[in-house]
Amino acid sequence: SSPPQTLVQHRVESERLRIEAASARQRRDEALSEVQRLAQIKTEHGSQARVAQLELDECRAEVEKLRQDLQTAEVARSEELERGKQWAAEAAEERRRMEREMNDKVEHVRQEMEAKMKEA
Repeated sequence: SSPPQTLVQHRVESERLRIEAASARQRRDEALSEVQRLAQIKTEHGSQARVAQLELDECRAEVEKLRQDLQTAEVARSEELERGKQWAAEAAEERRRMEREMNDKVEHVRQEMEAKMKEA
């Protein structure tokens, strides 16, 4: 090969390598961009997952609080029912006592009337 031919071959080869290098740089930049995009998505998903976990924890805490409130309400209702039964029993006992007193008074008045009738 003559020197000019060799020089042309070198220039062609150099240009081919320059184009390949540019293409490789572009592919590298695109790959880096994709990696960054995927990292961003992963970060966002991680943030979303943390937010979702926090919301889930809040929901669980709310459910637990409601369960405790319900339990407290059931205990209070049970106690109120017991007080109601107690009050009803006391009221019935008071009614029976008053009926006995009334019957005793009626009987006393009846006896007094009989005694006055016998005297008359």
